Amino acid sequence: MNRISLALILLMFCSLAGHTQNGFTMRLGPTVLTNTWDGITQEGYFNNGWHIGAALRLGDDRFFMNPGLLYQSITVSSQKIFSPFLRKPRFTVLGFSMLGAYRLVKTHAFSMRLHAGAAANYITAIDEKNTLGLDLDSLETLHFQGVGVLGMDFYWLSLDLRYSYGLTNMFKDQDSKGNYLMLSLGFFI
Repeated sequence: MNRISLALILLMFCSLAGHTQNGFTMRLGPTVLTNTWDGITQEGYFNNGWHIGAALRLGDDRFFMNPGLLYQSITVSSQKIFSPFLRKPRFTVLGFSMLGAYRLVKTHAFSMRLHAGAAANYITAIDEKNTLGLDLDSLETLHFQGVGVLGMDFYWLSLDLRYSYGLTNMFKDQDSKGNYLMLSLGFFI
């Protein structure tokens, strides 16, 4: 396939996406991670973090697709206190999700949404000066989750509660499925 054909296909895709797009959301908020490996998350503890992301809403009035990108920064060691900005060694995660969504309620001022789908997360970096001695070689850099989201829109303000259930291991040679809980505040355009 030559470059002109590829450019035409991309142009057609962008044109179709522009006609069906319901909107675009930018969001940020705290992240809590629990892991089935107690070497990462001790019982009764959790790993603190934060996230920033963007997602599209593509589709009709009630049903829509919701592809999104997410950047997360999460502490390597677990804590009993909730503090997403702790100055502790961290790992960073870049995620892509593809969710299907349905608007349960839709008025001019308020809407409520349910989303479900899957996410692929890629661990891009880990602070090597962590107390657990972990590095990129000890990680399964790509891991997958099943995702559920309850979201609300108040005019242009968006509030989402997202739970991602670990389907594959995060760390090599360990039962280490990561479950993420995220609260996001964003802007819907």
